[in-house]
Amino acid sequence: MTAKELFMAAEHGSSQFDKKFLVGDLGMVLATNPPAEREELFKEVPAPVRLAYRLVGRRMYRRQYSTLVPGRTIPETV
Repeated sequence: MTAKELFMAAEHGSSQFDKKFLVGDLGMVLATNPPAEREELFKEVPAPVRLAYRLVGRRMYRRQYSTLVPGRTIPETV
């Protein structure tokens, strides 16, 4: 797969999602990293997205996780 084909596939995939749900998905990404790396990764996220995650994304992540894996402890993020 060429770089151009990979870019086109990524563009197509991301265009299929409602963008408002992506901020909740950030929690899934953060939860898969050790705490120190999680903090470093979160620093790399643009400031408006960090704010949106803290205001609504964290709640969305917790709701998504509890729906996907009922009865399991929800992993911490930032």
